[in-house]
Amino acid sequence: MNFTIDHQLAHRSVRAFQNRPLSDDELDTLLAVARQTATSMGMQCSGIVRVTDQALKDRLAAIGCQKSLALTPEVWVFIVDTARNRAILDERAASSAVPESLGAFLDGFTDACLMAQNVVNAAESMGLGTVYYGCINCDAQAVIDALKLPALTFPVVGLGIGHPAQDPAKKPRMPMELRVSENAYERPESWSEALKDYDAEVAAYYGTRNEGRDRETFTSQVVAMQSDFWGKRSEVAQVIARQGFGSDAS
Repeated sequence: MNFTIDHQLAHRSVRAFQNRPLSDDELDTLLAVARQTATSMGMQCSGIVRVTDQALKDRLAAIGCQKSLALTPEVWVFIVDTARNRAILDERAASSAVPESLGAFLDGFTDACLMAQNVVNAAESMGLGTVYYGCINCDAQAVIDALKLPALTFPVVGLGIGHPAQDPAKKPRMPMELRVSENAYERPESWSEALKDYDAEVAAYYGTRNEGRDRETFTSQVVAMQSDFWGKRSEVAQVIARQGFGSDAS
């Protein structure tokens, strides 16, 4: 083991932060890490919207139904951004439909995810806490409007960063033998049976949090959370198209 791996294995989401901002050095370090993140073909089709205005934090918290977001010292929204490359092509009178393609969108989406995880690893190594805000996509169009995102951009994930005011328990994860295949996709005869021990571990974890969720398991969450496709998230394909992506899709 080494210092970096120790922090990665200790990862947990922090949802309560001290009421103090990041220092200039902390902020500069995290931005430098984000800058050096690997990017598909060097095209750097991702970016960050740093949300510092409290009214805007409140608005994003309301959109995503996550009250804690409004209290987070540092909120970053990682985005797909092929608008930059579209502008470069236009300025140089170069003909290409690549920035509007689904492939470019996927490259930018992947770049944004890689950048976010790089920042998380760095932040946690600095003693900071982090939490991902997937709720950014609960209503993607509302977030696009709030952040004034132009065509050929798209919000991927939010990230809260700050000095922790809590030390939450580490949430159990599924055994990797159930998530790793060799050479071809593998699956057990029954996922419910294969996940029985993990279900018990998840139920025990929730039982320690005194939230009345001690009967909740991973498989019950799958049924509850995927029986209905979360409101406006069902419209995400249309929002992506409205942002100008997928012109090459048939």
